[in-house]
Order: sequence, then C-alpha cells, then structure tokens
Amino acid sequence: ESKEFDKAIHYYERAVSVEPDFADAHYNLGKILKQVGRFSEAEAACRKALELQPNNPEVLNNLANILCKCDRREEAIDAFQAAIRAAPDYRKALTNICNTYLELGQGHDALAAADRLLEVKPEDTYGLAFKSCALQILGEQVALERLIDIPRLLFNKRIDHPPEYKSLADFNTAL
Repeated sequence: ESKEFDKAIHYYERAVSVEPDFADAHYNLGKILKQVGRFSEAEAACRKALELQPNNPEVLNNLANILCKCDRREEAIDAFQAAIRAAPDYRKALTNICNTYLELGQGHDALAAADRLLEVKPEDTYGLAFKSCALQILGEQVALERLIDIPRLLFNKRIDHPPEYKSLADFNTAL
C-alpha cells in the first residue's frame, strides 16, 4: 500500500509541476499526503488548490480536516464554515464541524450545527448523535431523554410519543 501512495504522490507532484494551475491535482495530492501523515505538505497542496478555486467546499473541508489532525481546531472551524458557506447542504462539512465543536466543548455551536445537519437530512444518525452529545454538554437532560427515543423511530419500532408527531422531523423539531 505504501508503494501505491508513493507512486500516486509522484504522479500528482509531476502533474502539478507540468500544469501548476491544475487545482484538482493539487487537491488530490493534498488528500494523499494527508493519508500518509505528511500534514504540512498536505496543507500546502490544499492551500494551492484553494488559490486556484477559492470556494471549493471539498478542498475547504479537506483542509479543515488536515488542520484538525495538526491540533489547529480553531482554524479548522473557519475552513469548515467556509465550506458550508460555499455549499450549505454539504453533509461532510456539517458532520465534521459538529464533531470539532464537540471536541472543543462548544455545546451551543455543536447543537446549532447538528440541527442544521438534521435539517438537511432529518434521519441523519450522526446528526442525532451529535445533537445528543451537545445536549449532554449543555446539561439539557429533558431534551436529551426525548432525543434518545428517536432511534426507535428510525428502526420503525413502537414508540410512545404524542400523536402530533407525524414524522421524525416533526419529533426532532419539537426538541
């Protein structure tokens, strides 16, 4: 596997030397460098891709993940936010920013991001998990206990909830 990564790195480095304005090659080089733990080089490759395509949400998300690996979470939040501004329904960035807020202990921000993730896809299990973690951080025990009932809805099991909730989205909104 290591030889395959080395070969891919070689080809992408060659591609960007021949065609320096090839944003996708810089981005792909950054992804591979991140996979092999060469984070400073991965960051540089992603930043070059962003010079060429400033609002590419995938590149912004990947850069943010690299920054998290380097324990630069505050900077990562900025990059995740930029990715979400560029593509408001981009679930990967929404998921990653939720996780990062939770790692930083920022319950209110994590809750807002989880709610946005659940707006995009109401049955998103990551969104539900992140929401429950945020509620726990915030000490919202009643809302947390109500949220715990949601997995039963997801698996079509009987749940004792008020009849005004016609769907999981209605139930989640009421929290």
